[in-house]
Amino acid sequence: MSILVSVHMISYNHEQYIRQAIEGVLMQETLFNFELIISDDCSSDNTLEIIKEYRDRFPNIVNIVNREKNLGSLSNFIDTFSYCEGEYIAICEGDDYWIDPLKLQKQIAFLESNKDYGLVYTDSKVYYDSKKSFGILEKAKNRKQNFFEDLISSTSDIYTLTVCFKKELIQKYIKEVDPISKDWLMGDLPLWLFISSESKIHYIDEVSSVYRVLEESASNTKNISKHLAFRKSAFEIRLYFLEKYCPNNLKLKKDITSLYLYEQLVWNKVYNGTFKQFLQFFYHFHLRNNNFRFFIGSFFQFIKKVKGELRSKKL
Repeated sequence: MSILVSVHMISYNHEQYIRQAIEGVLMQETLFNFELIISDDCSSDNTLEIIKEYRDRFPNIVNIVNREKNLGSLSNFIDTFSYCEGEYIAICEGDDYWIDPLKLQKQIAFLESNKDYGLVYTDSKVYYDSKKSFGILEKAKNRKQNFFEDLISSTSDIYTLTVCFKKELIQKYIKEVDPISKDWLMGDLPLWLFISSESKIHYIDEVSSVYRVLEESASNTKNISKHLAFRKSAFEIRLYFLEKYCPNNLKLKKDITSLYLYEQLVWNKVYNGTFKQFLQFFYHFHLRNNNFRFFIGSFFQFIKKVKGELRSKKL
């Protein structure tokens, strides 16, 4: 049986959510064969038992990657691609789920008809697990210009659970970038940056999926130190790809550096630059963004910095 699409799914302690994730894949209506590759990273709950139940019921679709030890989220994410046999790969983690039964069919129809495109993605709903309520994610922006620069500067976004892309791109990414050797805290952003530097990306203005926001995760945490470390990793990833593919774009480098410093400012991180550098950053950031919400969010941090500077001079 020839497999055209491999659905890549990783899980860890997702027993409350994994059924919904798997069912969203199994309901797909396609004109081609697809497989579901699930790699459970040694869950301590009943996640693996539930996955095995589906494997036994759907042996021609569901395949399990056996892990003898916990690899961690990033290593599990990257290694699982090596088990995917399809020409194309779609991603859905074990706590998210698809709601459009034609998601894969629409995406593959586009990619098969437009060979110069390497990835297609859609919009997504968001479900706040702690509130048991749905919300609206900021609409995925597609400026149809230089998508690589849009991703670098955070003016565009790709929701991981909505993507479908050519497998050859992930193979090239792993070979050239070797993400496991990096200290990055996320696996999706660098992959999208790499793919956007290699091929065109297409956005379908439809909702295909539901992104579940857990009370505590790598990207959503109440621990400020963890949050800042995650945002710092995102900054380092953007800087890496900017220097790799656009080393002479000093304006873009300044933009992402300012955004990173602003995030540190808002989260009450101590600003380590000189007071003059702080004022320059603060002025240029707001001049460029003209965003009243950002200004209000950082105004008190600005006053605090000024007071601290005056106090140090008095001493």
